[in-house]
Amino acid sequence: MIEIALNLDGETIQAPPGVPTGGLNKLVEIVRLSIELAFIFAILLCLYVLIFSGFQWVFSGGDKQKLQTARQRLTYAVVGLSLVFLSLLIMSVLSKVAGVNLLDIPTP
Repeated sequence: MIEIALNLDGETIQAPPGVPTGGLNKLVEIVRLSIELAFIFAILLCLYVLIFSGFQWVFSGGDKQKLQTARQRLTYAVVGLSLVFLSLLIMSVLSKVAGVNLLDIPTP
């Protein structure tokens, strides 16, 4: 419907200022990019927490409380990183089973 409104007899009609254009293709692009950025952010955050916890462990100075805190953070970071990769695996399996690529939705 957007294409009919913006193309008339082969001539492109400019939309009024402030009216978004692009239709469903643009929405799919935004969703795909948002998912990719969320995965990249989650992976980088988990890696940062892993490195930070490693330094915290090394510089704990034998203090049991600091060592326990660093160990918990390391555990949470590994579990978080595992969940991120598991979610990627689940999306891949679901896309194979359903026959639809969940990150590349075809648009009309």
